[in-house]
Amino acid sequence: MLTKEERAKHWSNGAEDYDWYIKQELAGFKANNWYDLIMSQCEKKENLHILDCGCGPGFFSVILSRNGNKVTGIDQAEGMLEKARENAKKAGVSPEFKKMDLEDIDYPDNSFDLILSRNVTWNLSEPDAVYAEWMRLLKKDGILLVFDSIWCKTLFDEELAAEVERRKKEYEAKYGELRGHDSDTNDSHDHVDPKTLPLSKKERPQWDEKKFKDMGLKDIVVDPDITDHVYNEQDKLLYGATPMFMVKGTKKAENVIRVCMAGCCKDNGGGDLLAKIKDKLGIDQDKEYSSDGKYEAEESDCLWQCKQPPVISVNGKIYTEMNDEKLDKVLNEIM
Repeated sequence: MLTKEERAKHWSNGAEDYDWYIKQELAGFKANNWYDLIMSQCEKKENLHILDCGCGPGFFSVILSRNGNKVTGIDQAEGMLEKARENAKKAGVSPEFKKMDLEDIDYPDNSFDLILSRNVTWNLSEPDAVYAEWMRLLKKDGILLVFDSIWCKTLFDEELAAEVERRKKEYEAKYGELRGHDSDTNDSHDHVDPKTLPLSKKERPQWDEKKFKDMGLKDIVVDPDITDHVYNEQDKLLYGATPMFMVKGTKKAENVIRVCMAGCCKDNGGGDLLAKIKDKLGIDQDKEYSSDGKYEAEESDCLWQCKQPPVISVNGKIYTEMNDEKLDKVLNEIM
């Protein structure tokens, strides 16, 4: 496994190729279609504080910088950020771009109305840490949108790999030779062995839906195939075997605490633990939310295989072997 610095260098080296695609998207129908799709998921449409995670050459950051939205795009690859700044300048918009690690995002809790990513999560080496960061950064009523695909499933599914290869050949016969990363049918990458990535073998978007639920997001929406919204006929031919999906969730309180009540956690005092949490946070025992909407505390099904009970989740971060001393320390961090 390469270091983060080595992986960032890889993506920087590929920025020119990815930027070519982004420029085509910005100049065509996709810019408005993506904007409409994203805004259709948001109750509030204007003056949003948006975080574009793994922004690459800045497609989302550019198209969302309208209607008073304040957009921040973050990426580990400086080469991608350079292209993003160029694309924003050409479009006449001013999102902020910062080099930042998705596992340690340098913003305070409850900073963003909307956090989103596209074609990023499949490549995460620590997805649990990244999702917890996103949960921490969301404001009350903030929305998390994940767009991705099962890009690596071809490595484990011969039938799917054959269908992807068939589509590639048909595409090239109709439209000409593929460019850059699209020519790599097997999703092999010189910066990392994709078989070692945590999400490569996961069934998605099922994994994402459960993750959203485990973190305490509400009003979860899963669309396993959004291609009719954002792809043209060429894209549908090339990517139709591995369609892009969308998962949406809403954070209903500034801080969300979930207590595992499955198996060993329930037997080891999960109910008492939940009661203590509600008491400390000023939540009525028969309710899930504090009167000011700052805290939510609720029961959960299994959060962490119950190997070290009792287990709780605070804004998506798992804590095991909870006792009174650890509980006080954890809750004091959010109070």
